[in-house]
Amino acid sequence: MEKDTARAEEYYGRAILANPGDGELLSLYGTLIWETQRDEDRAKSYFDQAIHAAPNDWYFIIYN
Repeated sequence: MEKDTARAEEYYGRAILANPGDGELLSLYGTLIWETQRDEDRAKSYFDQAIHAAPNDWYFIIYN
């Protein structure tokens, strides 16, 4: 499981570099961080970026 999490983080990192304004992607990555590491500050950072990147998609971002 730990190896899968590390691989998922790597893929999300690459995807975010390629699409830094993708609110859905940022939100999904924040969810991964929260669910696997319980790192509230880091996860919140990605949720905040997601809301900033896609303010009209707030429903998906919050309820993801």
